[in-house]
Amino acid sequence: MTDPLAKLSIVDTPVMQNSVLIKLTKKVNTVEGANNTIITSGKKTDYLDIQKQPANLVTNNTRQVFGQVAGINIWENDGSGLQTNVATRGLSPNRSWEFNVRQNGIDISSEIFGYPEAYYQPTFEAVDHIEIVRGAAGLQFGPQFGGLLNYVLKEAPKNRKISYQGNFTGGTYGLLGTYQQIGGTLGKLSYFGYGQYRRADGWRENSEYQTSNFYGRLDYAFSAKTKVWADYTRSSYFAQQAGGLNDSSFRANPQGSNRARNWFNVPWQVISVNLEHYITDRTVLTWKNFGIFGERNSVGNTAVETIADLPNATTGEFSARRLDRDRYENYGSELRLKTSYTLFGKTSSLATGARYYRGELGRSQNGLGTRGSDFDLSTTRAYGTNLSFITENIAFFAENKFQLTNKFAITAGARYENIVNNGKGTIDTGKFNSPQRTQSFVLLGAGAEYKLNVNNTLYGNISQSYRPITFSDFTNNAANTIVIDPNLKAASGYSADLGLKGYFNSWLGYDAGVYFINYDNRVGNYTVNNIQTRANIGTSVHKGIEAGIDILPFELFKISKAGNLKLNYNLGLLDARYVSWEVPTGVSSQDGRWVENAPGIISRVNVNYSIKKLSALFSWSHVGETYSDANNSAALSGPNSRGVNGKIPSYNVLDLSVRYDVNKIVSLSASINNLTNNYYFTRRAGGYPGPGILPADGRTALITFGIKL
Repeated sequence: MTDPLAKLSIVDTPVMQNSVLIKLTKKVNTVEGANNTIITSGKKTDYLDIQKQPANLVTNNTRQVFGQVAGINIWENDGSGLQTNVATRGLSPNRSWEFNVRQNGIDISSEIFGYPEAYYQPTFEAVDHIEIVRGAAGLQFGPQFGGLLNYVLKEAPKNRKISYQGNFTGGTYGLLGTYQQIGGTLGKLSYFGYGQYRRADGWRENSEYQTSNFYGRLDYAFSAKTKVWADYTRSSYFAQQAGGLNDSSFRANPQGSNRARNWFNVPWQVISVNLEHYITDRTVLTWKNFGIFGERNSVGNTAVETIADLPNATTGEFSARRLDRDRYENYGSELRLKTSYTLFGKTSSLATGARYYRGELGRSQNGLGTRGSDFDLSTTRAYGTNLSFITENIAFFAENKFQLTNKFAITAGARYENIVNNGKGTIDTGKFNSPQRTQSFVLLGAGAEYKLNVNNTLYGNISQSYRPITFSDFTNNAANTIVIDPNLKAASGYSADLGLKGYFNSWLGYDAGVYFINYDNRVGNYTVNNIQTRANIGTSVHKGIEAGIDILPFELFKISKAGNLKLNYNLGLLDARYVSWEVPTGVSSQDGRWVENAPGIISRVNVNYSIKKLSALFSWSHVGETYSDANNSAALSGPNSRGVNGKIPSYNVLDLSVRYDVNKIVSLSASINNLTNNYYFTRRAGGYPGPGILPADGRTALITFGIKL
């Protein structure tokens, strides 16, 4: 009988047992199988094999790609797919900054302790699979509450000297794109690379964009036990920012915009050199070394929508635009070792690691840009803010899985972090000196799993988390709309999981569990007289249920000639509230109020059907209402409201993607996003690219012609 998991391809695949180390030639379709130096026993994991579903990968449709992950919350700033904003369990989706975001196990965020926003992400056309390990991943990947989010790119085929894939896409609102991929193996040397370009005018007015990506990788296998590989990523995009809307203008015309001169630009480079060596068939060592060189540039009018951006009635000229620029230069080295050994007659596993990281962030803000309308980073006046931040980090971790019986295993681990950061520069001609901050701490965690039988596993864990004060916390946004409490301090807490996962026969797979997060000294925004202040606003408690189920009806009813049908339903229920409030002067307690950007329900259905050469994916998403601030402010609906504070209403979205393989070489794909053309939004931005409501895209469509050789 074939492995039922191969057919189910369920998102939360039951984690493989660690009784033996992964063999050199065996690829296991789990998070741990793909990462041979980590332990996932007792943890909540998700493995998204996105190349095996006909989802819309061209524009990085996160609703379809991440839609099979129970409880994941997605901010949809625009339809370009240039940035992914995801989170779980009531944490902030802002550029996925509550996750440790990686590509092939390498950090790709802007500066993980100073400004941990993921401005770059790979195109989904090049991603083989996505790995997510929830909060307990902190022991092996960092102190963050969210856990690990790792994009694993495709690799060279091992059995071919040369292979080629090309996609050519056209769509609504001026969408044009191409993706070209090549790879192969020549003896001990493997090579892989891709180039991608995409542009569109955008669903909203003033929202055109262009993006290009290049990636190259070389692998050299000295032997069956030792290989080295290096890769280089270069990404660049610029996008016109349509700005935010208030509630009145959103209801009148969600596609509207009165910002035609706002632009955003991100050039990004990632370089890595890596070693993988099997010391024995039970012990493997990896060494990853990387550098990140990136920028974040914006130019435009960042005032609220009610302040028009119009030329002067006398001179006919526009006002000069605001210019902000960030520069990132980060280096890191991470050494990991995993070994298996015999204890009490059973095989246990130990994973250890050490890491050094240095991040440099240069921030120039409030410069005076040109009076023009095009993308232009020229400045006509010195920047009002010039800051330089440096972070150094040393970390060590160890986690051990003790296999006590054939069915029962426990894990225990610890992580030590030492973070030193300081900043200097000028703000409005005055000197800015951030005193050197040294933060040292130890995080502890433990987990367990019990195999009820060969197919079903009970798991649980508890782990500490820590969120150091970042430079972005105590510096303002591009619109200068937030007052910052000078006494900010680090947040800490813990998270716990209890769940059951597995499969029955060959037709049903599932993963269902409950979780609890205690988040102390949470940094957030509260509002007084329509003015937002950022501060430590108290302690929040997040309690919820995450459940996902996959059903193969044709397998259940033994229908063999009707093709393959997989039904996926996943549900996230969340109660995230403030249980204590550090009351600022003049602000009433928020105890019992809802945590901002934490919808109480996220429900999704995915129907995946294939027969012969045809495959289709239909997706339905329902996300409940939430608030944009800790006050749970009601929206101000008058014409002069800013749109920054208020409810984010619930919404429903339908997506459909279809692929037809004409033969082994040629394929045709088509996608319709937001099939029913619903008008909704997922975010009220306090600053760039708002401020105000950022509408999600209405109905869009595309078609792709593909070639594989």
